[in-house]
Amino acid sequence: MTISQRCTSSGPRKCSQAAVSTACSINEIVRLNCREQLILEPLRWTGRHVELLQCRFEKPSLAPSVMDSTNKGPGDRFVRALVDAEEYIWREFRTRQILSSPGCPFTALNNLPFYFDRRHISDLPCVVFFPKGDHDRMARGLVPAVAAYVDRARIDHLRLAELYRYQGRRQSEHGSTLFRLKSKEITSPEHLHDPYILALLIAMAQLQRGALRRRNPEKQLDICSTFACRVLLTDLNDKACTHLFTADISSSFLQKLDLPASRPSASASPFVSIQHTKIPYKPYNTFCDRISSLLLRGYPKRESRE
Repeated sequence: MTISQRCTSSGPRKCSQAAVSTACSINEIVRLNCREQLILEPLRWTGRHVELLQCRFEKPSLAPSVMDSTNKGPGDRFVRALVDAEEYIWREFRTRQILSSPGCPFTALNNLPFYFDRRHISDLPCVVFFPKGDHDRMARGLVPAVAAYVDRARIDHLRLAELYRYQGRRQSEHGSTLFRLKSKEITSPEHLHDPYILALLIAMAQLQRGALRRRNPEKQLDICSTFACRVLLTDLNDKACTHLFTADISSSFLQKLDLPASRPSASASPFVSIQHTKIPYKPYNTFCDRISSLLLRGYPKRESRE
């Protein structure tokens, strides 16, 4: 969404409570907050997007512990390497190894498509995990994804690159100051509760909905039906845990993005609660089993066998 919508007349800077109620369409919210740039690429989203979309990050909780395993396979050394990695490229590489190497439960592909107003807007950089299975069916969008994964430092890198693309090569002092201000504006004060995570969760829900529609083209989706979405996050500053964000996103919520000019149905809850679970790396030899169990919780067994 590269269109920048600005207000041509005076208006309130902040949206009233009514503006974010179930009665408002996205276009109405944009008009009520017409002094702000809201129609933006997901990498440029801020906390205002989380707020106006009526989403909320919950306080983190610790994943349940399991009994230690005596099986010390290659995943053990991969997890140690993940924890020790200083560059995000290596953390992403090790995470792929842990979850999608031979004998592991997942297949890793790249990027999630993001849609707005029924149009493909962009591909969100990330790793997407599917259950081991037929690559052709995955490529045709017939298999629901299990989870998306991204590193915290990669988000920062992508965001600065996106901002630089829009700001251009401004060598003046004014240009440098503006760049720093814009950079601060789109940097989330909550280090782990980043708006890009919300965008990935939404894209996950869109991908799952698309797979369901392709598999059952004659079936009409209920607006109250939900999609269990998961995003994994690693962070250089946390050597103890990886982070799992989960949300149940309804069809009615996705319809708000499909039809930004239409008011959403009042029959479904407008709120999205994003649960935050911290998964300890130790014991290393059970990390793959523990994280796989959390990712596959609630995933259709028939899908994971195909």
